[in-house]
Amino acid sequence: MPLTEAAQTVQVSAYPDAYAQWGKQAAEIVAEHWNK
Repeated sequence: MPLTEAAQTVQVSAYPDAYAQWGKQAAEIVAEHWNK
């Protein structure tokens, strides 16, 4: 499920695509710290 779809399902935001701008950065942060 795409990030924006998951966020919209939970948040029901008036701006459902607002999270898309942070997807790449969030994935990089998780990848960097996941196995530490």
